[in-house]
Amino acid sequence: MDVYGNRHPDLFSGSYMGESIGMTPGYIYVWLGQGQGRFTEREIVRNGAGDPVQFSPASESRAFATEPHLVDWDSDGDLDLLIGNMTGDVGLFVNEGNRRQPAFAVEPVILVTGGQSPLVPTDMASPEAVDWNGDGRLDLVVGFEDGSVLFFGRAGEDGEVSLLAAEVLLPAPSGDYQVIPAGAVPWRGSHARIHVTDFDGDGTLDLLVGDRLSLMTGRADLTEAEQQEFAHQAIAVRRAYRRIRELSRQRGELIESGSSRGEAMNRLMREYTAAIREFEEAKNAVGPLCTGTNSMTATGFVWVYIRR
Repeated sequence: MDVYGNRHPDLFSGSYMGESIGMTPGYIYVWLGQGQGRFTEREIVRNGAGDPVQFSPASESRAFATEPHLVDWDSDGDLDLLIGNMTGDVGLFVNEGNRRQPAFAVEPVILVTGGQSPLVPTDMASPEAVDWNGDGRLDLVVGFEDGSVLFFGRAGEDGEVSLLAAEVLLPAPSGDYQVIPAGAVPWRGSHARIHVTDFDGDGTLDLLVGDRLSLMTGRADLTEAEQQEFAHQAIAVRRAYRRIRELSRQRGELIESGSSRGEAMNRLMREYTAAIREFEEAKNAVGPLCTGTNSMTATGFVWVYIRR
């Protein structure tokens, strides 16, 4: 994208931890295009006050894992900055300057708050502004850590920031730790990173989703008895993983409620430890029946969802 209107495409990126020498999370970076595939050194994107654009103070976890998207949200001819973050929020930093000399707002307007409704997750928002419903106004499509993708329609006119309630475009998949037999196709994983485009050129917007998953694939030469054992342990891995996710969710709720200490938390952590042990035992049992190094392989795919 040509960020600064100099007729050369630029590179634009968020970050997890920012500068590697300190705890300054979530800086936004730009590499300015110079033509012929050349770019300047990395620069920190700054707000109108000259400070790095940040979602919140560096001491807060919501500043981490920024996912930026540039778009003319208020239809004034320059590019504004949408940022998703670790806690599932999406903030709008309005450009108070112009296209060639942007001056992003110091404080964001919060468009989406992680956990604002049961549908909205609380982790890793990946936003993109597009006219998804074809009403001539920019809407918001957001991927989340659990793998779900949500649509937020525009409630007001261009320039206004109110959004309608979330609608599910893609539900969260069943998990990103997968044990599959030889020749099987994995299902979509977590950490949905999205791009909306007319992929098949039919005039309607489609959805590209990148994911993250850990994969174990069964050997093709398993005997019948080994295939039965493989299927049994694969179920055990999925069951333990679902239990771990549920207990992690409950732990987060206890912490949010101020109950991070006490018998309820102790009991939950005992169950969590047992689920981790069950998961590791099942994973170790199925390992010799799998290809490769008998361990989970971290990988990811890009999925194309064609809109009908």
